[in-house]
Amino acid sequence: MITKQLDEGDSIIRRKRARFSRTEILRIVKEVESGIARSVIVNKYNTARSTIADWMRDYGSVKYHAEKQRQRSEAERTSVLRALADKRMTMREAMVAFRVSSSAIKDWQRQYKREKGELASVMGIKKSSKKKHEVQGSEQEKTLQKALDEAQLKIQALNTLIDVAEDKFKIEIRKKAGAKRSSE
Repeated sequence: MITKQLDEGDSIIRRKRARFSRTEILRIVKEVESGIARSVIVNKYNTARSTIADWMRDYGSVKYHAEKQRQRSEAERTSVLRALADKRMTMREAMVAFRVSSSAIKDWQRQYKREKGELASVMGIKKSSKKKHEVQGSEQEKTLQKALDEAQLKIQALNTLIDVAEDKFKIEIRKKAGAKRSSE
C-alpha cells in the first residue's frame, strides 16, 4: 500500500492496482448488483470500469444477467427504429438513450424489413425495383401505392398501440375467433 501524507498530518491510504481475491471480487459484484454506482466502486477500490464489467460478466448473478438482457417491448423497438428512420437520432444517440447495443438495433432493423416483406407478400404486392416501377408506373399507380403504404403504416401503428395497451393494462383487447356476443 502507498501512504500519502497531507499537510495536516493526516494520511490517505491508496491501494496500488493489485489482484483482488475471489471473495473481494464477489463482494464488489454484490455491491454493483445492489445498485451502487460503478463510478463510486471504481473510486473506492481504485480499479478500472472495464475490470468491473468483466467481473459482472463472469461473476454476476443470474438475476442480474436476466435484467440486463431483458426483452424490449414492441413499442420500445418501434420508437428506436422510428427515431432512426426520421433522422431524429443517430445510431450512437439511440444506443445511449435506449441503453441498447448497436447489434440489437441492427437486428431489430433486419426483423422489421423481413416483417414488412412478409406483409407485402401476404397482401399480394410484388416487390419491384424503383427504376422498373418508375418506368412502368402511371400517376394512378403511384397514388394507389402511396395510399397502400399509408394504410400499411396505419395498420402497423394500430397493432403497436393495441400491443402497448394489452401490455400495460394486462387485458386481451383483440377479439378471439369464436367469441360470443354480449347479450345487452
